[in-house]
Amino acid sequence: MSSKLFKIKIIQPAFDTLLQKYGDSFSSTNSPDREETHINEMNKGELDKLNKLSEEIDILKNSNRLSAEHIKWIAGTKKFLLRNFGKSSDYYNTFTSLTWAKRGQYMIGGPARPSESFNPQLGIDRVNREAYLKELEVTRGLFLAAKEDIIEKDFTPQKPGDSVKIFSVELINKLPDDVKDVCEEFNFNFNERNPWASLLLLRKLLPLSIVRRMQQLKKEREIKVGGEYLDTKGLLGKIEKYLKEKRVYKEVSNYKILTDSSQHSYTFYPGITDVEGAAVKIRLLLDDMFS
Repeated sequence: MSSKLFKIKIIQPAFDTLLQKYGDSFSSTNSPDREETHINEMNKGELDKLNKLSEEIDILKNSNRLSAEHIKWIAGTKKFLLRNFGKSSDYYNTFTSLTWAKRGQYMIGGPARPSESFNPQLGIDRVNREAYLKELEVTRGLFLAAKEDIIEKDFTPQKPGDSVKIFSVELINKLPDDVKDVCEEFNFNFNERNPWASLLLLRKLLPLSIVRRMQQLKKEREIKVGGEYLDTKGLLGKIEKYLKEKRVYKEVSNYKILTDSSQHSYTFYPGITDVEGAAVKIRLLLDDMFS
């Protein structure tokens, strides 16, 4: 019986960004030389957890994809990345995009692998195994990048009376009064570690600040349809051409927790790191609009 050549097509999600961002790390199985002195206990504790997850990669290479050990490791990695970087971070989104299976088109069988021609499942298992091992290395590169951020992260506990002001006094003083009030209320709730209250304030702050800026520019007619203001996405689209830095528009609009009101309390549970990342983007927008 002649060998048959099978061609299998699987839909492939966007993966180029991941390879471009972390590609230099994938070829390395060792951590880069880096001075790790003056790391407080919180940093050290998180680094120890990250190192343990990284070490388990070599063990998983001798295991099967989606085995009990693999599933347990995936759950632990998701929990670690969510706690340290938030649900909106590149780290978390990159890791959760991994499928541990071959994507795209590939060939099995043929003269080089005649057994796969008789049993195509052998070929499918082979290419999925190769993809599994490759994505373990992708994760190793992700861990190397995360390690640098963990080392630099400030885990210093706040002292009584200490406060973190995402929106600085200097910036707040430039803002219209009602925008200023929302920023100050956000700073208070953020320091109280209230992620939901903080997020709701950001969702209020974003459209309000755009409306006030367009009023200052005497362009209010551009943001109304039938006497009603556009929704947040529409307002962002209108303010874009008046921004000095176009990247600010893109960065804010990419934060769905700010523009997608369908993410409510029944389906979405923001962490304080999610809120912080979104607030920093709005801060850049406010600085661009009102400076």
